[in-house]
Amino acid sequence: MVFSSVSFLFFFFPITLAVFFFLRNRPMARNVYLLVASLVFYFWDEKIYTVLLVVFTVMNYFFGILIDRADGRRKTILVISLVCNIFPLVFFKYTGFFVSNVNSIIALFGAAPFEVPRLKLPVGLSFYTFQILTYCIDVYRRKIAAERDPVKVGLFITLFPKVMQGPIENYHHMAPQLADRTVTRADFAEGVRRVIMGLGKKALIANVLGGPVDKIFAVPAQDLSAGVAWLGAILYTLQILFDLIAYNDIAIGLGKMFGFTFFENFNYPLVSRSIREFWQRNHMTLTAWFREYLYIPLGGNRVAPARAYFNVLIIFFISGLWHGAAWSFVVWGMCHGIFSAFEKATGKATERTPLGHLYLLLFHFTTMVFFRVSDLSAAGTYIGTMYGIIRPETVRYGIVQFVSNTDVMIAIFLALIGSVPLAPLIRGKVEAFIDSRSGAAGRALSVAFFTAQILFLAGVLLLSAMALASDTYTPFLYRQF
Repeated sequence: MVFSSVSFLFFFFPITLAVFFFLRNRPMARNVYLLVASLVFYFWDEKIYTVLLVVFTVMNYFFGILIDRADGRRKTILVISLVCNIFPLVFFKYTGFFVSNVNSIIALFGAAPFEVPRLKLPVGLSFYTFQILTYCIDVYRRKIAAERDPVKVGLFITLFPKVMQGPIENYHHMAPQLADRTVTRADFAEGVRRVIMGLGKKALIANVLGGPVDKIFAVPAQDLSAGVAWLGAILYTLQILFDLIAYNDIAIGLGKMFGFTFFENFNYPLVSRSIREFWQRNHMTLTAWFREYLYIPLGGNRVAPARAYFNVLIIFFISGLWHGAAWSFVVWGMCHGIFSAFEKATGKATERTPLGHLYLLLFHFTTMVFFRVSDLSAAGTYIGTMYGIIRPETVRYGIVQFVSNTDVMIAIFLALIGSVPLAPLIRGKVEAFIDSRSGAAGRALSVAFFTAQILFLAGVLLLSAMALASDTYTPFLYRQF
């Protein structure tokens, strides 16, 4: 079950929300109810893998207590907990990748290959594993005390708005909200707005852009012109960005409607002017996780420059593997690592010129090809086509063939506008103008602006519902990671 599905929007969500508000002034009952609802939400899609999620929850409840109570054996227990938590992720996500690479090596010696296992990756495993690791490590660091209430630990791990794709939370941020929270009218209204805007970004932008993207990448790269190849890379970048932002808008909005405040995850990453700034704006909770739980323990910036650059490469190598079990993701991660280390070494990370923005966009559009094309040779051919190194003998496909549809052109326009902080800028100026007016004029402007926002959201909701009802099943892209 995904946020953009009919079963979620018109069945699971309204029932869950109605019962939640029926249990007002009973925080423990609300927590128990949300825990059960979250497991039902997960079971709807994952069936047997819900058992794995429950095992994770119970196991880490006790690991937290054991780490908290232990004295001389705390590090040993922590290591055991890390191994137990990471092993399922490695098993489900990387077994096939490992066997395939072993087969490639032994084939050089004429040995018979092993059968490559086809394991289904449980949805959300990459995300909730990282979230669980923060809990165990923070207990070990004495940053938080182990939680004695199993319901709170369970809700922290399984809470349905964020279990599939984040944001990646930590327990010290969630603990006060799990103990007690209030849903104000302002929070609920903001939650509704975020959910509607998230649905719009998914149904009216990301899903629509997916059409031309699929068509372009279905054509052999050597048959594309450079312009069409660039179009495919740019549209795919916008598709996956708005797919991610849509999910996080809905997750954060749902959280607010149930009294939770989650970390923001995206802050217009395409306006960045360096790789470093890009990762300060893009998937911010994942970036924060790698910084706090891997980069700093490796020595961070406290070590010699050469070691610091090496640490950056390690982080991005692991980040690439975390995104996907394929060498293309490793190459994507290492490209980011190499350029980040270069910026760190030369000071280019602080460059604030338009040239820096162009550099970031060219780099990002190019490396996103590795995200889309898992075969390294095919990805290299595609990038070669983008830069005119590989040219088709005859141009069989033109840009107009892929963007002539009105819906696609509107989606591209909305994506380009939504990629920059234009809307909040305009909203802020309008609100400031209204605030500067007093008396009847100010009140009339305020009512008109409020009405316009309601009508706009109603329009987005209606169009999104129509698009989702007529569309085929389109899950959020990051479910596969």
